[in-house]
Amino acid sequence: MGLGHRDRGGSRLCRDRGDSFSPCRVALVCSPLSKSASMSFRTRSLGRDFPRGLILWVLGLFPLFLEAQLLVTGQVRDAQTGAPLAFANVIYDIQGKQGTVTDMDGFFRLELARRPERLRVSHLGYISQTVKGTELDGDPLRIFLSPAETELREVLIAVERDPARALMEQVIAHRNRHDPAALPAYDCRTYTRYLFDWLLADSMERPPLVARSALMVMESETERRYLRPGRVAETVLANRVSGFRAPGFAALATDIQPFSWYEDLLPVLDHNYLNPISPGGPGRYRFQLVDTLVQAGDTLIGVRFAPKPGATADLLQGFLRIHKGDYVLFSVEAGPADAGLIDLRIEQRYQQLADSVWFPEQLNFSLRMPDYPQKGLGVQAEGRSYVQSVNLAPGWRRRDLGPDLVRMAPEASTHGEAYWDSVRVRPLSPREEATYEVIDSLGQANDFDRKAEAVAKLSAGRIPLQHIDLDLNQLWRFNSYEGNRLGLGLTNPQPWWGRLTVGVYGAYGFRDQAWKYGSSAGLRLHRDGEWELGLLARRDVVEPGQSQFREEVGTTDLRSYAAARMDSIDEFKGWMRLRFLTYATLKTGLAYTRRDPAYVYAWRRQPGETAQPAFAQLAWQGQLRYAYREELVEVFGRRVSRGSRFPVVRVAWELGQARWQQSAFEYLRLEGQLTQRLRSRLGDTRLTLEAGWVRGEVPASLLFYGSGARSPEVWLVAPDFFQTMPPYAFLRDRYTQGFVRHTMAAPLWRGMFSQPRLSLFQGVGWGRLSQPEQHEGVAFRSMEKGYFESGLLLDQLLRLNYLNVMYLGLGGGVFYAYGPYQAAAWQDNLVGKVSLTFSSR
Repeated sequence: MGLGHRDRGGSRLCRDRGDSFSPCRVALVCSPLSKSASMSFRTRSLGRDFPRGLILWVLGLFPLFLEAQLLVTGQVRDAQTGAPLAFANVIYDIQGKQGTVTDMDGFFRLELARRPERLRVSHLGYISQTVKGTELDGDPLRIFLSPAETELREVLIAVERDPARALMEQVIAHRNRHDPAALPAYDCRTYTRYLFDWLLADSMERPPLVARSALMVMESETERRYLRPGRVAETVLANRVSGFRAPGFAALATDIQPFSWYEDLLPVLDHNYLNPISPGGPGRYRFQLVDTLVQAGDTLIGVRFAPKPGATADLLQGFLRIHKGDYVLFSVEAGPADAGLIDLRIEQRYQQLADSVWFPEQLNFSLRMPDYPQKGLGVQAEGRSYVQSVNLAPGWRRRDLGPDLVRMAPEASTHGEAYWDSVRVRPLSPREEATYEVIDSLGQANDFDRKAEAVAKLSAGRIPLQHIDLDLNQLWRFNSYEGNRLGLGLTNPQPWWGRLTVGVYGAYGFRDQAWKYGSSAGLRLHRDGEWELGLLARRDVVEPGQSQFREEVGTTDLRSYAAARMDSIDEFKGWMRLRFLTYATLKTGLAYTRRDPAYVYAWRRQPGETAQPAFAQLAWQGQLRYAYREELVEVFGRRVSRGSRFPVVRVAWELGQARWQQSAFEYLRLEGQLTQRLRSRLGDTRLTLEAGWVRGEVPASLLFYGSGARSPEVWLVAPDFFQTMPPYAFLRDRYTQGFVRHTMAAPLWRGMFSQPRLSLFQGVGWGRLSQPEQHEGVAFRSMEKGYFESGLLLDQLLRLNYLNVMYLGLGGGVFYAYGPYQAAAWQDNLVGKVSLTFSSR
């Protein structure tokens, strides 16, 4: 007689002495026989009924000397959305301390010595559930928790002695020890999957396509390398996006949230939030001990956190689980306390790699926009990232990292299904498989790759046509001199031979009634080194006496709208550009320029000499830029900068020699600039310092006009300019100036249509002109006594919902000039400006 067989549920059916079957648990792990039992077995006489007697004897002793383990597995989900619930507590002892927590996908696993009386499942913000021990039959459990109506802020209570705060102070004291960024070096692999899906109101009927398929699935495998301090290089090894054959973008673990939860300010989506486990956290957050859980011998303490009453900074709320022995973060669930139009939740879980080394293991996010693109028809997204193959002693060198924060491997989009099956931590769900099938066919039929390329070109200022691209920057411009300027610029859509780009343009100014035109060519020699050669020829207009650091007139430079003086130029230039020392770029070349001021102006070297309205110069020009630890990301094949946390330094020069043919002046023009953006729990500060110097006798076009932006055409705040200074009030051959803007972290109040944030401005400048008598026809001062300006601005004074996905903020402020150059009437020193902002909350 056999011992039995398995039923469909996975239980073993064992036959007893009768004809009935009783279920036994499959996950039965037997320990060795006890010493007394084995002694008894050896001394028993063996008769002719030995086979039957032995079986019955052994079966009869099972309850007495076998130690069994009951394996309980399952998944916890949200009862309303069906989404997995990470970090749910699964408790099996009466005291409520023994158990486990679900992983990032809501799964749990318990190996129990005996059947418990019950399992209690709980989660922050949900109604707890209890599963009776008699219901644990070996099958995986599917437990659904319903959201609770009580909000976090309502359950936090004040006590005279706050043990939660004392615990958090210990976590903060130990955080530098456990921060992955404090490790000397590491590398790891990450697998990330995003699912974008429709979010329909209950009253809406689901169309067949929506019922079958989601909007998009994205998968990626990356290699992340780190070198202290703060040097990161991530390579996308494999990339797949539904609907695209060769996507130029990828899903990354750090798209929405930071890689670890230890920075003072946490970049989440488009905002920086104060970290509750930072030194400033206890002053802004309230903490409450929720539970204590023992898992595999480790004590895990649950802590709720939320903003203190009256705290108005960018803050989070959520739940932390702290490993008591090391005072280290084990897991976190959080979201913005003020959600705005986007409901966002992020989750992280950490793993212990060595005695004192904890490292991110899983990162999740869920994002819901219930009313975008229209009321009742929204979009939701879920992202899951798994960190694997962590190596704390990598053998690569600093130079192996390269300049890019994120780069795409050339073969990233070529991998087949077998490869993806080998790297997926969890298989695709039926809906994800259907999404690939449906969206891939739509992408092939509608050529999604070509549309994505068009979007990439649009972000670079080009509009793709059939066989040529339009230069978007040449279509329309405006300034006080030309008025409305309409133009047409054309470039080849793809570099010829993968390297050569050619462009031409023509434009007409309706106020000056003059045509402008030019042509250019660029040859890319090396992609990673950004080595390029270029040629430029043009007949155009440029504003005199301006910094080389400014962009071309009429692009995104708001100050260019105030340009009322122009030089007509004929220019021929050859240049080269390259990147070196990882963070440095150099652009240098030789330029021949003939200038003719299009305003009343004359320059005389000596009294009595003939005035020279027009002149020509041949000069060696160059710009050097150094941005330490600049974050460069490859998107659609282009290297895009996300800025640097450190100062960005620029140096520019122009050297002209009189002995060169066709050059009228011998001079050296130098400029330097330092910019930095500082983020802290007090707010956001932008600092700009500039200086310039000209050696030699040159016309005003080669000197420096004052950095003024006071003009009817410039009604928005122009960064790094004096808002109260007219554009041509000062002329200098040497100068220093600085600008500071600080935006407070917290709004003054929070309303549905108004959340004003206060910004403070300060500008200071000094300059001198050595030989003012050489310049005729224009009025100016030289600024030796110093120029001073202060300003106050309220952003988002009026906040308007834009398409249910972001807020358009309108604000305003005033700037006041004071000091030696202030006007006699106070109202003439006062200028009003408007601010325009976009925000998701």
